[in-house]
Amino acid sequence: MKLPVCTDEHMCSNQVETKIEMLFEDCNADKLNLIGIPLEKLPLNCDGLPFIVQNIYDYIVNYGLYEECLFDEACSNNRRKENIYSAYEIVSDPKKSCRTAIDVNAVDVATVLIIWLYYLPEPLISLKQFSMICDLDVNKQNEEILKSMNNISKQTLQQIIQIVDSYEKQHELCKEKLEILFTLLLTKSINIASQHNHLQFIDNLKTILMKAKIKNNAHVINNKPMVIKENLLQDENIFKKNNLINKTSLFRLVFYLILCIFIINNYFTFSISIK
Repeated sequence: MKLPVCTDEHMCSNQVETKIEMLFEDCNADKLNLIGIPLEKLPLNCDGLPFIVQNIYDYIVNYGLYEECLFDEACSNNRRKENIYSAYEIVSDPKKSCRTAIDVNAVDVATVLIIWLYYLPEPLISLKQFSMICDLDVNKQNEEILKSMNNISKQTLQQIIQIVDSYEKQHELCKEKLEILFTLLLTKSINIASQHNHLQFIDNLKTILMKAKIKNNAHVINNKPMVIKENLLQDENIFKKNNLINKTSLFRLVFYLILCIFIINNYFTFSISIK
């Protein structure tokens, strides 16, 4: 069973729920120990992004973008649980690189993404944020929306939306049903997903997150000259300090050398006078 082309959000929701029940019916929840954990408690990389999100992104972007019906198959009940567990073990391990792991199927990794989003304790997009994002005058509320998101949520959303956008560009016919699915997963509300403004929501969210990324990159670039200048000033101060120390040492050396010559000269002069 695949996701329908029609905008039947309830059918989409039922498919996801059936998939989840199939995975957890044997009480194997201990195998999926990062599922259902709040974002703040997940292992993070150096940028503050959950490893599981980064690994899922790496795998799908490298191996799943050209997979036909990637998310359709992820929501079907045809996938073996053992394959999904194997995919989970790879994407949940911070020590493993998904860019080189090719022994799992991209559909199984997409399934892990759906399950992980479905079981987040809190939705990545709240009802208030959803309403603001869908506002036609979203540009005026851009800053307010971003301020309402913490850094982990913002980075997580950027990676997930980039997966959606990259996949849509390769499979334009999947755009509508894909955005229905991710509106449901990001908001965790069937009522929101059934308002038939999922296309506007996802498109506006892409714009907001892209502007945030551009602004962040500009901030990093603008701060680099300041860091370089500070480093140069620090190096200059160290040089001056070392140079002063070297001059002082040289002065002392010359002083002691002259003193030694004076003493030796006086000694020989005194010895000759005695003779």
